[in-house]
Amino acid sequence: MKVLITQDTFLPLLGGAEVHAWKLSKALSTRGHQITIVTATPGPQVIDELQVHRFPLLQSQGKKGIVALPFYLPKIVKKFSLVQEPAGFATNQNLRYS
Repeated sequence: MKVLITQDTFLPLLGGAEVHAWKLSKALSTRGHQITIVTATPGPQVIDELQVHRFPLLQSQGKKGIVALPFYLPKIVKKFSLVQEPAGFATNQNLRYS
């Protein structure tokens, strides 16, 4: 299954949410799922064989840029079977266009 995980902050930043998203991604990947992570955090495009999409426009805006990330999601989610999002990160209204 193709799974999209949206996370406002992600590795290389270290914190509870970042580590949880990474562990979830690795666990699903080891079970044969194809995982893609979307974040506004700057960093490498691949971490532990996980594809990470980073939005350059949002990276320079810091936390203010995170608010805009859900508006990019409708273009991306059409490619995935399952989308995981943290509570309050994106709304169903933004995702219903998939």
